[in-house]
Amino acid sequence: MNIRIDDITSEGLCFDTPVQQSRLDATLTDANTGCRALASVGVDVRLTKAGERIIVEGDLRTSLEVACRRCLGPIEVGLPVSFRMDLVPMRAGSRPEQDSSGQEIGEEVDSEGSFTLDSADREYYDGDTIDMWPILREQLFLALPDYPLCDQECKGLCQSCGIDLNSNECECDRFSVDPRWDALTKIKLP
Repeated sequence: MNIRIDDITSEGLCFDTPVQQSRLDATLTDANTGCRALASVGVDVRLTKAGERIIVEGDLRTSLEVACRRCLGPIEVGLPVSFRMDLVPMRAGSRPEQDSSGQEIGEEVDSEGSFTLDSADREYYDGDTIDMWPILREQLFLALPDYPLCDQECKGLCQSCGIDLNSNECECDRFSVDPRWDALTKIKLP
């Protein structure tokens, strides 16, 4: 998905090339996300020049199969993604220098891992083409669900025998105290 910068006219450039399901599946597997692609990725992207910057606005749509965080059962999740990003040309010395932790040198920050809002949606490009796949891949990863559940009332798995408590009951004592906390039961409060 390489876009030549010279192909972006004053009206902009739109493309809607889907990403094949096999490529998305391979990417999800390589990143060890625990997700599986159920469809190709529908892509609608518009690139517009603003001086030397290129503004990228896009929408992505796909369906993924993920595991429920409580019972590990498969769930189908629709993944609509909308994003906007500025691409800035990288010239010799134009990209901020970073130290070993990734912090820009000379930038004052209150805490580690912080960034400015101006730089949050900015990426750099080099040369006369832009590879769109890394941008699209990053946006998909950012949109992956954090804590997917098959149902808000999902009971999960039994901690002792591992049976799915949504479909079966077991005879295990699920309310026993973890032996590592057992010493706390012996404390006498006044």
